[in-house]
Amino acid sequence: MAARESFARRVSVAGRVTDALTGGSIAGATVLIVTAPKEFTAWLAIRSTELASRGVGRLGMPDAAVTGPDGWFHFDGLPDGKYAVEASLPSAGTRYGTARKKVTVKRVPDAPSTAADASLALAPTAITGVVRDAAGAAVPMAEIRIRGSGEKALSDAQGRYTLSAIERGTRIVLASARGLAPASVTVTLADAGVQEKLDIALSPAG
Repeated sequence: MAARESFARRVSVAGRVTDALTGGSIAGATVLIVTAPKEFTAWLAIRSTELASRGVGRLGMPDAAVTGPDGWFHFDGLPDGKYAVEASLPSAGTRYGTARKKVTVKRVPDAPSTAADASLALAPTAITGVVRDAAGAAVPMAEIRIRGSGEKALSDAQGRYTLSAIERGTRIVLASARGLAPASVTVTLADAGVQEKLDIALSPAG
């Protein structure tokens, strides 16, 4: 793969992995090249075998990257062609889904190298909604939490809340606010990265 070696020090694909709800950077995300031109895949098969024989793990392969503290990643020396990259956050369990993006690497002779933008947003597994009282008015500063875990949030001035980056499954949501009776609601988060809407009504205390 001599053509690839000529690009060895040039960034071909780069991007930032972020939280789809907050826009914040996600460090430690795994980014993989999942489709690539034959020129690259043929070279990769040989190179991966060499690296594996030396005890290099999956994340040390040329088609894998891990985001830094700022959420950024890059791949160097890719030949021209169409690629797809996929990001995930295995360390978070089911708290985030995956994201995939297609990019094209194409260089212009004698022009400065320009990396294809492969930025990706991971959707957190989340519950969002509005807390209201019996009259339908928004309830600010209500505490919403997941039973049996540490996730919690406070509703804003419009009664809106978000419980983000929580594990999927059937969860019991508890809501409480001063002067109102607490409430509990069961919600099922079927898949990683799903966002369920759950509005909660609080009755008068006593």
